Amino acid sequence: MKKHSLLFLCLFSLTFSFGQTIAEIQGTGDASPYEDQIVSTTGIVTAVDEISYFIQDGTAPRSGVYVYDATEKPSLGDQVSLTATVVEFFELTELVDVTAFEVLSSGNALPDYIELSTDELKNEDYEGMLVKAKMATCTDTDLGFSEWQIDDGSGPIAVDDLIYLFTPTLHTIYTVSGPLTYSFSAYKILPRFAEDVVNDLPLYFTVNPKEYDITSNSIKVSWETNIPSSGTLEYGLTPALELGFFIDPNPNDDTYHSISMPGLQPATAYYIKATSAANGDATPTSIRVISTASNSTGDVKVYFNHSVDNSLATNELAVSTASIIDTIISYIDLAEQSLDITMYEIENEDIVNAINAAHNRGVTVRYITDDMGNNSVLDNLNIDIPLVKGNTVGIMHDKFMIVDRASVNGSWVMTGSMNQTINNLGWDFNNVICVQDQALANAFYLEFNEMWGSTGDTPDPALAKFGEDKADNTPHCFTIAGRPTELYFSPSDGTARQIQKRIDAAENELAFAVLVFTENSLGTAVKEAHDRGVDVKGIIDYVEFNGSELDFLVNSGVNVIDYQNADGTQWPDGPTLHHKYAIVDYMTGDHPTLITGSHNWSASANSIHDENTLIIEDATLANIYYQEFSARFNGVMNSTTGIAWTALKVHPNPSSDLISFDIPEQGVLQLINVQGQVINQLAVDAGTINYSLGDLPNGVYYVKVGTAVAKVVLER
Repeated sequence: MKKHSLLFLCLFSLTFSFGQTIAEIQGTGDASPYEDQIVSTTGIVTAVDEISYFIQDGTAPRSGVYVYDATEKPSLGDQVSLTATVVEFFELTELVDVTAFEVLSSGNALPDYIELSTDELKNEDYEGMLVKAKMATCTDTDLGFSEWQIDDGSGPIAVDDLIYLFTPTLHTIYTVSGPLTYSFSAYKILPRFAEDVVNDLPLYFTVNPKEYDITSNSIKVSWETNIPSSGTLEYGLTPALELGFFIDPNPNDDTYHSISMPGLQPATAYYIKATSAANGDATPTSIRVISTASNSTGDVKVYFNHSVDNSLATNELAVSTASIIDTIISYIDLAEQSLDITMYEIENEDIVNAINAAHNRGVTVRYITDDMGNNSVLDNLNIDIPLVKGNTVGIMHDKFMIVDRASVNGSWVMTGSMNQTINNLGWDFNNVICVQDQALANAFYLEFNEMWGSTGDTPDPALAKFGEDKADNTPHCFTIAGRPTELYFSPSDGTARQIQKRIDAAENELAFAVLVFTENSLGTAVKEAHDRGVDVKGIIDYVEFNGSELDFLVNSGVNVIDYQNADGTQWPDGPTLHHKYAIVDYMTGDHPTLITGSHNWSASANSIHDENTLIIEDATLANIYYQEFSARFNGVMNSTTGIAWTALKVHPNPSSDLISFDIPEQGVLQLINVQGQVINQLAVDAGTINYSLGDLPNGVYYVKVGTAVAKVVLER
């Protein structure tokens, strides 16, 4: 269930009734007998989300229900009485539009869990109730949208991340608890906190294997287990682990294991498998990829395409340039051997010409783009340059370029938030970061090859993988000129969880500038950072996206702003804040950190889109991005007074097809997509306009008539 859609389902003819039990509200059939009616009921709060909670009044079947309520903030164990409207949201019974609410008592014991098999739990009788599935094996770590799957042998059930984001291990046995919910035609268990997911294996990792002390010829790998055990580390240049193994040198079995891998080659990816054993049991293991450091320079260059506040510079002035196209071309011109490019959209002829020139001088060029993006300029790409278009489920949203990956000091990676469209290159606010490091270039190369379907010049469509089909098979940790650096690709690598870890680690400051922010776990992490005293500032642009975290954060007291330009405009009448970056402890703290890349803070970016994210610990880089953030944030703060806004009032919004609005005079109606493309326009007369969105895909669109604009969310 997509929680923030619920508000728009509450326009009903109402009849009134009072004093129902939850079981009476749920009824005995598939839908509530009180659908579209106002009811009053009482229950114990069993789970709490940002804008919703579950209540339960017993352990008999149908004694639990979901409440969508962005106003009240009850606590677990509160006994509450409320009056609300009953709706069926895609077959999930919900209480919405709470008109009366009272906490009758607090600290009550929660109802006992309903313990059944994973297959038996898929039953409407337990919808909204606390349930528990015991000794169930994780059979799928990624069902999409950060959901995963368990099965105790009776049949699978999904585990949702709406409240608590957990990263499961395949084939590990868990006991999973929480309220039972229903969305997208499937029953799901909804863990609330860490205690709701318990590992039931006799021997397992309490800390997963992690590389550290990375040099050009050695790596150390450590992990921890729940009980004392032995440790072995197999390794190789392929998943066959053909190079042998290392044994934990500690002669006494321990729960902490650390193994050194000497004699390695620089900038090289190695496949490893860590295993612990005790009492005839062994940890469930999987093969992962790590990398040695390179002998490259480690130079990092950052470019912004709009003004920055250099008065805040501590070590290095942030670079803003009106000639970002020339900057991109200058890196293409560096290529002597190879040039691998992924780009969601490109509209610039000069960049295409530079790519063609690289090909003509003997550089091996490979290009990947989205299968539905605005890329007509690629018709001018040299016919001999192979081109792959991908991701039929989500979008191929990567934005990275790898230059001469085989060269120690000539290898560069360029990434950031910038598409190479007319708006992104000029109008919109974007960042580009370039890193001279062969190990990092090789990691991006592995990801490129997965989407390319081969390691050669010619792609193999049969083996090419995008989106949900990709695996977590690239190195994540690097040391680049002394900077601890991490790299994650979506959706395979659990990027949202990695971003959350950095937010959770913030000690003093956190600032973020993102186009889209709908990922619940990150919203909660930002709020919790604020609550523990971190100075949090944020800017979000597309707040009209369904499930935007803006209202939740603002209502929680977080200093977060809906982006406006200095003159008060928003897209499409002004630039878009297209960034996807955050900076942590950029003024004080032991781990100043930059997070940037193509990854919007959304469930789709984390679950179905192809994305890339860099996380770099470095005070200078964090400060460089702070110079950009301050220019945008203060510009927003200074632009929010004395502005006359012109807006169309569109309803319903979100809409499944037909929208209506009033215009005062004749004009031209334009329907514009988020890429800035006018996809339809027609002359309209003054009065009420009824307009069908037709067969357009779900998403955000803009209706523009003269100087009046409305953002419209299409949901079916």
